[in-house]
Amino acid sequence: MNNRTFASTWPALAKLLALVCCLLAVGAALRMEIRLFPDRPLPEYTVRFTASGMSAEMVDEKVARPAEEAIRSTGLALKISARAQAGSAMITVKTRNSLFEDDREKLESKLRELAASLPVSDWKLSQSNLADDRVGYYLVHGSDVQTISDAARYEVAEKIGAIPGVARVEVDNTSLRQEMELVFRPSMLQVYGLTPGDVIGQLQGKAAREQVGSVGTGTDQTHLQWSAEWTSPQELGKQLISTERGYIPLKTLVDIRDLRGSKGESVYVYRGEPAVGITVYGAAGSQLPSIRAEVMNTVSELNNAAKGRYQIDLADDFAAKLTAAVRDTGWLVMLLTLGTALAVGIILRSLMAGSLSLLSQLMATGALLGGMWLCGIPLTLTSIGPVALFAVLFAGAGVPLFHRIGQEGVPSQENCLNHARELMKPVLLAIVILAACLTGLMTTDIMKSADLPLLHDVLPVTLIGTVVMLGVYGFIVPILIAAWLPEGFGPARQGRGGKWTKYLVSRWERTVGQRFLPFGIALAVSLIAVVLFHSFVPVDPYSKTDGHKKTLSLAMIKGSTIDEAMQAAKAAEERLLALEEVRDVYTVASKENLIFHLQLEEKDEWTRTRIDLEKELEKSLREIPRTDPFAMVVSDDQKTRLEVTVKGPSLHTTKGIAMQVVSFLQEMHWLDKDGKEIITDERLGSGTTGTYIAIKPKQDVLARYRVTEAEVRRQMESYLGKQTAGNMTWNSQSVPVTVRFPDNWMEHADQVKNILIRTPAGAVRLQELADWSLTDEPPVYQREDGDYVFLVSSAVSVQSWIEGISYSISHQMEEETPIPEGYRILSASELKKEQEEATNDTDATGRFLAGFAAIATILVASMLLLRRMRDGIIALALLPVLSGGVMFGLLLFDRPLNVMGFYGIAAAAAIMVQQAVIFLNRLAETKEDAETLLDGIRAQAARSVPGLISVFAALTVACLPFACGLGNGDDLHAPFAAALLIGTLLAIYAVIVLTPAIYLGSEYRRLYSQPLSVPAIRQQLHTWWENEKVRRLDSRGRKRKSPDGQPYSYEDSVQQPASERPRELSKEDFLPLSASPRDANQ
Repeated sequence: MNNRTFASTWPALAKLLALVCCLLAVGAALRMEIRLFPDRPLPEYTVRFTASGMSAEMVDEKVARPAEEAIRSTGLALKISARAQAGSAMITVKTRNSLFEDDREKLESKLRELAASLPVSDWKLSQSNLADDRVGYYLVHGSDVQTISDAARYEVAEKIGAIPGVARVEVDNTSLRQEMELVFRPSMLQVYGLTPGDVIGQLQGKAAREQVGSVGTGTDQTHLQWSAEWTSPQELGKQLISTERGYIPLKTLVDIRDLRGSKGESVYVYRGEPAVGITVYGAAGSQLPSIRAEVMNTVSELNNAAKGRYQIDLADDFAAKLTAAVRDTGWLVMLLTLGTALAVGIILRSLMAGSLSLLSQLMATGALLGGMWLCGIPLTLTSIGPVALFAVLFAGAGVPLFHRIGQEGVPSQENCLNHARELMKPVLLAIVILAACLTGLMTTDIMKSADLPLLHDVLPVTLIGTVVMLGVYGFIVPILIAAWLPEGFGPARQGRGGKWTKYLVSRWERTVGQRFLPFGIALAVSLIAVVLFHSFVPVDPYSKTDGHKKTLSLAMIKGSTIDEAMQAAKAAEERLLALEEVRDVYTVASKENLIFHLQLEEKDEWTRTRIDLEKELEKSLREIPRTDPFAMVVSDDQKTRLEVTVKGPSLHTTKGIAMQVVSFLQEMHWLDKDGKEIITDERLGSGTTGTYIAIKPKQDVLARYRVTEAEVRRQMESYLGKQTAGNMTWNSQSVPVTVRFPDNWMEHADQVKNILIRTPAGAVRLQELADWSLTDEPPVYQREDGDYVFLVSSAVSVQSWIEGISYSISHQMEEETPIPEGYRILSASELKKEQEEATNDTDATGRFLAGFAAIATILVASMLLLRRMRDGIIALALLPVLSGGVMFGLLLFDRPLNVMGFYGIAAAAAIMVQQAVIFLNRLAETKEDAETLLDGIRAQAARSVPGLISVFAALTVACLPFACGLGNGDDLHAPFAAALLIGTLLAIYAVIVLTPAIYLGSEYRRLYSQPLSVPAIRQQLHTWWENEKVRRLDSRGRKRKSPDGQPYSYEDSVQQPASERPRELSKEDFLPLSASPRDANQ
């Protein structure tokens, strides 16, 4: 087969490949997995050791510290935190994120070797994961708890669970209490000489069913079971209990309370009614947006069928974030596709060209999604960004291809392929630059280790996108152009230059003629903008998706009932819903506190700042009946206790300094205006664990009463808290039976001292068998990166004083007490600052090596693809110019820098680099017969700028509505459009103005060997300034009077062709003439 015969098969092959791309797009639309986050491990590990019988100090010395040193020796850990307590140790390890190695295998192998030499009975390694398959969280609410609970379990859960794609439905039934409660009668226990342990022991011995034997053989065999289970409260009350006086029924010793169907210890409250929570999970391989729609339809049907018995409302729509991101990103890509297709059709005056441009863009994007589907890459919040990025690059490659072919007249198959081949070289160079920069970012510590796993999708998507780019725009589209447009395009649309067009052309020529100067100014302005604005742009963790949520807590007054808590929750919800920023709220109410879960409106609709909103929330929750407003927590940053942290390398020295801080606080007797102490409850720890009493048995007394320590402890435990005594069967369900003492009987330590302990010598009070003393809470030793950490806290009656007191304490302690070197006393703000400084520690060597490798890769690729390194160097030089613009874009639209914002910046950089390299490739084709370099650049710009403007204009129009927040639920993905919009506007200037200016400057340096030095730059600035002065003087003179006596108009100045107008003198005008114009422009 000769070349001509083989070329004749190309149209059929192109059509076949186009059909394959369309099939891939359809397959991705129908079968591609769409989920919130991929199943991807995070670089954070937790190691738990079990060392039974060892004290906290022994665990720290024998287990935690050796394990920490062994883990550090692997070189994987960025940060190690250890926690040692009696009987166990836990170590948290944050590792460097590795693209090509598995840290878990190394860590697990090291721990396996270590565990053999440690005094531990068991150890376990766990790793965090990014996966999230939640579809939504629904609340079933109504007037009766039992009704809504039964509906949630039997109607709602079963109906939703039957939907294809739903993996499971979890019902949170804490609002309903299914329990039989036995309350002891202490007087009756004393009468019959029983302890709670005696009664509980006899009840727990009742087995539900036991096999006792069988009779007969074969098919006639009958199995006999002994059934002693309770089936009703009456049967439970008749249970016989053995005493010294004989057997008595259980109801004599206890009050039996049937709590089946009553409210639980904590109740969900929604719209003033009790509620039951339901969480819906999607199955692996499913599409969450479609499942979400099916679930919402099913919920609507259930609400209609309920007829007022209950109501189902969506409390937290997890899949909505993904659905909105897919929807808005899809619309952005569609608008970009339509804009570029329209521009191609208008400029080339061909409907078929516009249609083919539209088809090629859709085909390329669909093939990219199909390739991801075949490779098992799901469409998630971490992969939508790379897909949108390549959709932008597809548009940036398609428009120049159509313009190049359209300028050749009648397109032949060979010419179309040649044009596509030449275009693919700069396009591939742009992709190499993008991939090299992203790889450099992901292999250094520039980005946080916890954020890097969310960027792993960009590399495989880049590989698939490159293959699609070569296949679609390197082969399919040029073949189809030659086949479908054999007569070529109509005459290209030539715009008539108006006043502003000529003015812009004049300014463009003047700016380009200044060579490197505009680039230097733009670079300086951009870097200054980064320095000024970067601290004002909020940075969100890349895995954060709950930016519109907020949690508040409000304490109830001691002694409140669950019904009073629900009434308080109802009143608070009404006040919170009155705020414009609060879209919805539900409450978890208990006797102790109220926890409000707020769903906030999108940030675009807020009328207050976050600080003002928190103040308004605090104001709204004041004076709620039966609540304590002084124990309210509105913000996570709000401190309710004074906290001082002591750090140091030695356990005993650090603890000693911490005890000195406690003593220092105890000596501060500051009084408020009422004469009460401001600082109280000084202690080691957070102060939220209550009071500890050490009970030490008296061995001689135990011997006298002939009772063992184990027996005393067993009987004492039976008095404390709620005990489980068994289960009762009801309606084929197992109902737990619990036993407790009456309220107010076992709430104070003095009541525990009077517990009667049965001994062979008679009943005796517990306080006679043991010594009692106050003690500290069980020691828990924490270490962070080799330093022991002790927290000292105290209660402060005036919360506004907390920050000032904590700051002054650390400095006063350092002044009054000599602190050894290496030990630190830190306030909360100082601790936060130290943690930020530790996070900002940089690996300069790693960054240098990664940067050098990226630059070397780009330069080698530029040399291989374009036979010159200049294009790669210029493209790299343009990247810093973009940084200030994208930073300003996020600040202008008030968007955080999150994972979608990162991809928006990457997309802006990618399209700028792509168009700049394509433009540079055209500039390199400058004809040698041009009179000057600027004339050659002007000629090539006239051919290239329409395509550039088409791409950038379509991209600007596509991004504008989404950057302005016109979509619903766009708080998560709007930063993509915001960064891309401003980046595109800046890229227009960078590509159309700075790129030819830098090219002109580089050509001057190459031809005339002008060294780039400080004096040369100073001379260039001086020349530019003097020319500007002369230009301003001439302009003022023309405005005063024209030569014919009439006022001079600007239209007269622009009628003269640009090539004939006088220009300012430069050094080129004073150089000796070369042999010929051809030689001067080589």
